[in-house]
Amino acid sequence: MAFAATLGAVAFVPLLCMLVLARGERWGSLVVGCALGSALGATVLAVLAAQYGPQLLEQWLPRVMASHEWRKGVRWVDAYGAYALLAVAALPLSQTPVLIVCALLGMSPWTLGLSVFAGKGAKYAVSAALATSARKHVADAHARYHKNHLKTDT
Repeated sequence: MAFAATLGAVAFVPLLCMLVLARGERWGSLVVGCALGSALGATVLAVLAAQYGPQLLEQWLPRVMASHEWRKGVRWVDAYGAYALLAVAALPLSQTPVLIVCALLGMSPWTLGLSVFAGKGAKYAVSAALATSARKHVADAHARYHKNHLKTDT
């Protein structure tokens, strides 16, 4: 799912949080799997962008290369390299322009994938930890409600 979300423009964190709420005991494996899927999707997108170049991007996404985000992505990648991509992957920003910039500037697919894995892993871990905490608070509130408001027959 994270792989497909990376290739499209889908907000994945809400889905991850729902999965964590449903299966809270397995949130660590969910985070790793989702970060891995996202890194794989980002790497595939970057390899395709590097292989087919800016001509295809201009044909498919004519406004992207003229956008403010594109120019900002170029500046960030020029200044900070893989750390820029890691930061974008960890923040609630569209990473597609920065991925394409990294690919066109010749960033190694391994470096790109590891940067996305680290950034998404951090974002997903924080989101999952918050969802787990919310799950515990809801369960505790539910238990208190039943204890205080419902009488059991014994």
